[in-house]
Amino acid sequence: MSSLENILVVENNDLIRAIITETLGEEGYTVHSASDRTSMLLALATQLPNLVIYDIDLDCGPSPTLIDDMRAIHGAAVPLVFLTTNGRTAQSLARQGLTCCLLKPFDLDDLLTSVAMHIRSYIPGNGVTLCERAVGI
Repeated sequence: MSSLENILVVENNDLIRAIITETLGEEGYTVHSASDRTSMLLALATQLPNLVIYDIDLDCGPSPTLIDDMRAIHGAAVPLVFLTTNGRTAQSLARQGLTCCLLKPFDLDDLLTSVAMHIRSYIPGNGVTLCERAVGI
């Protein structure tokens, strides 16, 4: 893994953001985090990440605004791993550049697998992967 593999984690839940950031950092990724829209925009304006992990419900509901913001700032596609509790939301954004969506609660192994797959092999327009893990009761 090269030092160019940097990830932006956008999650408003402090605990989830810390766990994701720590887990990816332990795997050798350079990780930046943002807790809200303002800090996300500052991070995007500073440097285009190689991958963004984004809690799609951050903006009070599903919206393609993150994708629009990245295109407006950098004019480029970036692989995205969305986090959500709503599988329908993930499917509805597939045509907007969705790379992968992990349904909460997600397994950290699934997160690491998704990141490794998408940070290295992303090709714009290459399709959508919906990563889902069943949770037993």
